[in-house]
Amino acid sequence: MLSPVSPASTGYSHGKPAGSQPSGQSFSDVLAQANLPGKDLYENRQPESSPPEPSSHEKLLAELAEYMKKTPIEHLRDQILKAMDLTEADLEKMDAKERQSIEDEIARRIRGKIEEQARTES
Repeated sequence: MLSPVSPASTGYSHGKPAGSQPSGQSFSDVLAQANLPGKDLYENRQPESSPPEPSSHEKLLAELAEYMKKTPIEHLRDQILKAMDLTEADLEKMDAKERQSIEDEIARRIRGKIEEQARTES
C-alpha cells in the first residue's frame, strides 16, 4: 500500500510551490525578474514595419470616399482632362471662350467613348 504524501515532501504548500514569491507580486513582475534564456531577444526586437500614420490612412479614406461619390461620366471627364494635361483648376482660370472650347472637346470625347462602348457591347 502507498504511503500518504505530505505537501511538504512535494515542495507545495497550500497550492503554492515551495520558495514561491510573496503574493504581493504579480505574475508579470515575477516573469520580468526571471532570467530566461533568449528573453532579451524579444524585449529588444523592433517591429518589422510600423503601421501607416493615421493621417495618411485618413487621407486614403478621404480619397476613396471622393472617388466613390463620382459617376462614371465624371471619372471619364477626369481621365480626359488628365490626357489633355489639364485640371479643373486650369479650366477655372481660362476665359469663357477658351473654356467653352475645352468643354466642347471633352463632351465630344465622352460621346465617342460612350458610342464605342455601345458598339462593343452589342
